Amino acid sequence: LTGTICDNTTFAFTQSSSTTGVTHTWSRAAVTGIANAATSGAGAISEVLDNTTVNTILVTYVDTLRINGCTNTQTIDVNVSPTPVLSSAVTANVCNNNVFDYDATSSSAVSSITWSRDFVPGIASPAATGLDTVNETHSNVTENPIVVTYNFTLTINGCTNTQPVALTVNPTARLNTTVTPAAVCDSSIFDYEPGSNTIGATFTWTRGGVTGIGNPPSFGTGNPTERLRDTVLFPVVATYTFTTTINGCSNSENVS
Repeated sequence: LTGTICDNTTFAFTQSSSTTGVTHTWSRAAVTGIANAATSGAGAISEVLDNTTVNTILVTYVDTLRINGCTNTQTIDVNVSPTPVLSSAVTANVCNNNVFDYDATSSSAVSSITWSRDFVPGIASPAATGLDTVNETHSNVTENPIVVTYNFTLTINGCTNTQPVALTVNPTARLNTTVTPAAVCDSSIFDYEPGSNTIGATFTWTRGGVTGIGNPPSFGTGNPTERLRDTVLFPVVATYTFTTTINGCSNSENVS
């Protein structure tokens, strides 16, 4: 006699016999990978079995039938399926308009993995569903990171478990400060504090060599605060390239 149940569900079994007047007692030994301690009882079997592994585990009950002092033993086997979970990462991070390529895997011998994703305000993509692998490009139309949740459903022996995967879709971070700052006088400090509407963004900058500017090429973070020297008799445009970064995703703009 063999059956199959899902992890942490009740194995309920009522014995019967064609011999009138038979009584039943049963026992179950401890099984490696099953959290339940050894147990025994009389009459019907009913217990919740907890499989702590990633594999299906066979649990055997020994049922003893008695009548008029005579006994017979029979085994009752139940396969306890695991709760299938993802072995692949459950968090991810992508830059705006980049491909999210995710291959869902499990350490259990699952028969299928499906996924669904709702529409998320601020993300241009409509709701979607699929099997196993996700390959989607998301456009974040806001100025801050947005979390998109994929719900993966894993199935083994008819038993299912749904697990979320959180994808952070970063925006294209941009400067909210002017890209055409006021002119500065010769040998005066260029004081420019970059800003962005993207919370948590960081800033780096570079400036190449410019004919007519005595300063060598330079780079740094945040505010350049450079004292620029004009070595010619007319105005010279110095261009700084500012790179705004959030969660490893960068966007560059020129400030002149």
